[in-house]
Amino acid sequence: VAGHVPGEEISTPVEAIDYMEALAEAAPDRMKLTEYAESWEGRPLVYGVISSAENMARLDKIKADIARLASAEDLSSGERDTLIDETPAVVWLSYGVHGNEISSTDAALTLAYHLLAAQGDERVETILNNSIVVIDPAQNPDGRARFVHSFEQALGLTPFADPDTAEHDEPWPGGRYNHYLFDLNRDWFAVTQPETVGKVAAVRDWNPVALIDAHEMGGNSTYFFPPSADPFNPNITEMQKRKQELLGRNHAAWFDSRGEPYFTREVYDAFYPGYGDSWPTLTGSIAMTFEQASARGLLFERNDGSILTYGDGVANHFIGTLSTAETVARNADQFLRDYAAYRRTAAAGEAGQGTYLIDLSERRWNAESLARRLIHQGIEVTRRGDAFSACGQSFPEGALMVDRSQPEARLIRSLLDEN
Repeated sequence: VAGHVPGEEISTPVEAIDYMEALAEAAPDRMKLTEYAESWEGRPLVYGVISSAENMARLDKIKADIARLASAEDLSSGERDTLIDETPAVVWLSYGVHGNEISSTDAALTLAYHLLAAQGDERVETILNNSIVVIDPAQNPDGRARFVHSFEQALGLTPFADPDTAEHDEPWPGGRYNHYLFDLNRDWFAVTQPETVGKVAAVRDWNPVALIDAHEMGGNSTYFFPPSADPFNPNITEMQKRKQELLGRNHAAWFDSRGEPYFTREVYDAFYPGYGDSWPTLTGSIAMTFEQASARGLLFERNDGSILTYGDGVANHFIGTLSTAETVARNADQFLRDYAAYRRTAAAGEAGQGTYLIDLSERRWNAESLARRLIHQGIEVTRRGDAFSACGQSFPEGALMVDRSQPEARLIRSLLDEN
């Protein structure tokens, strides 16, 4: 479809969509493609849903059952156990939020192919039977298109590994940002860009128990996967930290078996709530950042003289995200149970009780803009119809209220607490 094998060339956004469409056409019983947004420059953002034919045939029911678990609905323990036993867990794998962090998109295409094409593979069969895998191959197609264009313009007859050559020197503004030069990995709670507006709605629609955001870092590094570094956001629970350990140990086993170096618990923390790992974590997922050393092209000569290839990055992100899907599938009941408990205990007040009051008498536009953004993230905001007094203050008619007694309580605290 694209005219090259994985890791041989840098796939363009058009090639990525064409390939996802080809896979969905080849295996319509096991893959469904959905467009969830359109970039500023008119490029489609899509995700592919992959699972067994049996799960795909009841996809609407699965989504509804997961929504019941996520809603903190007053279920009996028996009802909850039945839902968990009968419902596959959703794992969301997202790639390329920074357009010049290039290897992850081709890893996404490779993983989608592998899950559909593998035959007699117990690991893949377990993934397809026990989980729903959502693959978002290119979160920032405008930035990726900008990077690929500048790279191809600078590329000579053969790629050069020297990091000082033109093909490694992106002209301003580079491919990291979207059309309006926003860093989409800082936009999860501000939701100012169409790429993020669509993505937040799609993630909320699926309620994933685990979410991966695949990135790249400097070419002289190796590979990072969680456990994350300190500081952890105080609204991340001990259960979630233990799940990072569970996932991390499986990643480590994979990388050890391949002789690939990696590190954990350094540099990449889980504190700021606007990242692609922190925001989903604060809604109950086990969300993680993966970082691969970047060739920023096809070849990169490291300081020690070794050569990093684009294919190396594609392979490592393929392994990291496959390992994630494997771990979730082999522990699907536990991931679902813990996800439901996180949201149920938040609604029950474990994250603290109380209500935030937002006065509309000053800066009304700002206050209502905040409320709309909170609502888009699944947070319930109510409006008082009368004037009233609280906390030693008088509030005019129409004040907005955000009660912590809801499943998103820990996200609410991260966004609205004074400290």
